[in-house]
Amino acid sequence: MDVGRAEIHKADQGRGWRLGLDRDVDPRGTVRLGVALVVEGMAGLDLGVEVVPLPRSIVSPFASVGGGPMGEEGFSGTYSRVTGGVQLRANDRYTLRAFIQRGSHGGERGPHLMGAGFEYRFGPAR
Repeated sequence: MDVGRAEIHKADQGRGWRLGLDRDVDPRGTVRLGVALVVEGMAGLDLGVEVVPLPRSIVSPFASVGGGPMGEEGFSGTYSRVTGGVQLRANDRYTLRAFIQRGSHGGERGPHLMGAGFEYRFGPAR
């Protein structure tokens, strides 16, 4: 679950959130595929790929790309985004994350999001 400050268009700012599920695609947990419900002044479904170069380290950067369908007043279509941040691994189950996201949709800039969140790991510990 991530929460943060969102900007869809230059004049539109508010709170946004993301609730998603990610799945490791390699045994180390370096590459993940994810799906999420996103609300940032719009509603969307996000599909993405994330790279965490140091998944077992206490502190690690991460980067992801993604996008999907979205809708807002006056627009229904797709968006794309790039996200980067840093994560602080508390233990094998809990991780805190801070990030910045830049996006575009319909030839316009946004959604942009700056925020923080936490991750809970289901299944076997790394």
